[in-house]
Amino acid sequence: MKTEKRTLEPVAGVSREIGFYLSGWEKVRAGLREIVSDLSAEELSAGILPAAHQIGNLILHIGEAESYWI
Repeated sequence: MKTEKRTLEPVAGVSREIGFYLSGWEKVRAGLREIVSDLSAEELSAGILPAAHQIGNLILHIGEAESYWI
């Protein structure tokens, strides 16, 4: 079995620590965008559990939180 090595490069223009934080954030953001890019309107309006928020609303919440921090 071959082990895959994954590395992050810090974002330039900020401290190294903040650069790694931003780089990791972008990696997770890109993954989320890829995962939800082909969801249908029906899937976005569904909840994971009966009492849970709709998937689309959770995605909007993540975007709003990201916008607030930027």
